[in-house]
Formats: sequence, structure tokens, C-alpha cells
Amino acid sequence: MRWTMKVDLQSFDIILVPIHLPGHWALSIMDMRKKGMYYFDSMLGDGRDCLRELREFLVLESVAKRSKAFNTMDWTFLSVKTIPTQMNGSDCGVFLCRFAECIARDADTDFKAADMNEFRKKIVQGIKSGKLI
Repeated sequence: MRWTMKVDLQSFDIILVPIHLPGHWALSIMDMRKKGMYYFDSMLGDGRDCLRELREFLVLESVAKRSKAFNTMDWTFLSVKTIPTQMNGSDCGVFLCRFAECIARDADTDFKAADMNEFRKKIVQGIKSGKLI
């Protein structure tokens, strides 16, 4: 919890959490507004363990900083399945970035696997310019 020592996670609307699994990347989202934790995996992995660990982290974080457990009784925990999926073994990081961008911009995740090369170019442009494009 050192990385959140000076940050109040509950003060944010949305927290994007990149998840690294052996040989694969996925994205979890903690949405404080909608009271939900969501798992986005371009290979449609289950995500239950990840969501459980994030929930536990949020509860422990709250106990440490606020001396009370964070109540997630009325929260939704969902591994999202109505999302684009990758067609190879190398696009998961690009999918993660694209899912994160869509969530951050409150946009639909209606892109296609065929668009990944264009998204790679946008990511490079964004890194070079220091801005989201």
C-alpha cells in the first residue's frame, strides 16, 4: 500500500488498474460513481480472482487510512464479456490501452481487432507528444 500512501483512492471517480498475468495484460476498473469493479480482458479471461483481490485491497486501504472498512456490499463485480477480443498473442497491451482510453473518455468499446496497428501508431504519437491523442 506504499504507492497509495499519499493518495485517497476513494476521492477518484474511476481508477484504472493494469493487470499483468503471466504472458498477458488485462485491465480492471474501480468505478466509485457506479459502485462497481470491472475486469476487461481481450482474451475473455475470468477475472474473478483479480476482482476479489482488488476488493480486498480497497477494504484494507480504507481500514488503514480511515480506520473503517470500505463497504462493497452493494457493489457490482463483473468480468465484462461484451468487448472486442484479440486475434493473436501479442495485442493484449494495445487492447488494455484502448480499453483504458475508452473508459477514461466515457466512450463505447466498439473498436475492432483489425484496428490495433492504427492504435499502436496513436500510442507512439501520444508518447512522443506527451499527450493523449
